[in-house]
Amino acid sequence: MERTVKTKVKGFRTTDGAVVNLVRVLENQTTKEFYPILMLDSFDSVNPDDYTAGFPMHPHRGIETISYVSRGKMVHKIVWVMKTEFQTERVCQANYVNFNFIGSVR
Repeated sequence: MERTVKTKVKGFRTTDGAVVNLVRVLENQTTKEFYPILMLDSFDSVNPDDYTAGFPMHPHRGIETISYVSRGKMVHKIVWVMKTEFQTERVCQANYVNFNFIGSVR
């Protein structure tokens, strides 16, 4: 099967969360064309100051998230706050794919 490129998108450098440096490839303005993908970010820094602050608490309810580590490693930490706090942390090595689906929490 032959495929052709329909659209090329160039990412732009920005910050998000607690000043995490990243390249934002897909965002609010691209959701209509690339639905169901809402956002696509690339983290490529080798400077820990660019990413160790992480992201503050934010909801993922009803959203599927996929993280892919192409080189190096990443610590993926999830904190659940309902009646009590639950925390899970895993080290993701090169070629690791992490898939999460968070349904509704009551």
